[in-house]
Amino acid sequence: IHPGRLVTVEWTFTNSGSTEWPAGTRLRFVKGKLCPPLGFVPTETQVSTVVGGRITTQAAAIPPNEPGPCEAHWQLEAADGAPLSPPL
Repeated sequence: IHPGRLVTVEWTFTNSGSTEWPAGTRLRFVKGKLCPPLGFVPTETQVSTVVGGRITTQAAAIPPNEPGPCEAHWQLEAADGAPLSPPL
């Protein structure tokens, strides 16, 4: 990863719970040095995700200019901010 260059990560989630995920489900940046760029707006699902269903979403981040390891923690959440996954 090159410092200051935008990187994109894609995740696919399977709803293995007992209730559907509502429309508006999205990724939220929790913490880390690998931060999303200013103005980053996560993509929200347009429809609910049934139990056993899958969604694929992307997150954008910019590595810091300092050399060394960096990480980012993201969490899948409902439109009201309720967590749907543990932090990734």
